[in-house]
Amino acid sequence: MGHILLAIPCFNEEANIESVYTRIKADIDFAGLAIIPEILFIDDGSTDQTVEVVKRLAAVHPDVSY
Repeated sequence: MGHILLAIPCFNEEANIESVYTRIKADIDFAGLAIIPEILFIDDGSTDQTVEVVKRLAAVHPDVSY
């Protein structure tokens, strides 16, 4: 099984982080890809709760990092 790193830049995206993660996972599953993803959210100085949302997501999903 292969590995892939997806780097997602984020700026004030607190409302979208979870849906982006869900869509990425669903697309990988739908495509039947035999890969293990690491999804790296890169915050670019957000002034909202983007970082906190990513941290909560990473606490539950080991394939998420920041």
